[in-house]
Amino acid sequence: MIKITMIIYINTTFRLFFSVIFLLCLWFQTPVLAQFYKNKGIVEGSNIPYQSLTVLSDNKKASLTFYCDEGASYPRISFKRSFKISKAGDAFMLRYVNDRGIKDQHNFLITKDENVGRFFIRHVQLYAERFGKQPDMFKKGTALFSQEYLNWDAHIRQAVLYDLVGGDAVDITIWSSSKQFYDYRFKTTGFKKLLPLLAPCLQNLTY
Repeated sequence: MIKITMIIYINTTFRLFFSVIFLLCLWFQTPVLAQFYKNKGIVEGSNIPYQSLTVLSDNKKASLTFYCDEGASYPRISFKRSFKISKAGDAFMLRYVNDRGIKDQHNFLITKDENVGRFFIRHVQLYAERFGKQPDMFKKGTALFSQEYLNWDAHIRQAVLYDLVGGDAVDITIWSSSKQFYDYRFKTTGFKKLLPLLAPCLQNLTY
């Protein structure tokens, strides 16, 4: 009788032990699983479908989203936080340093939502050292963008994407015309594995 009781006790203890281990594993995994999001939809004001990937900041108060619009040759990049950045049409600077030591800063344009900014190339001279001088924007004698310019533009946007999410972490500081500074940290381990979802917007480049 004592022997049977001991066996039952040991079995119960092991079951409880492994249940606790399982719950702890879930608890540690949840933040990692919860910080990346996939989405798809239609670009506002058009019939163009898109796919997107989003990563949340550690404090869940900001996010980075990368959009691949159907037919686009580069990803759209946006930064969002939980409260207003500035008024629509204003620009703000986003500065970052990632775990690989890459530092850079870029302009983002505030959308009508006022808490979202979209990456845009504002001062081309700031990109010359890293990406080369901007090629002629238009084909000679036309109003059509030159292929050299489109490649240069796409290269910059793709490089910014890899700067932000190609490693394990990135620290971001934003500041606006009000001279207020805000810091956000993003854990990006594993995000790179999701990038094939944006493959149509990514050129075959190595970073």
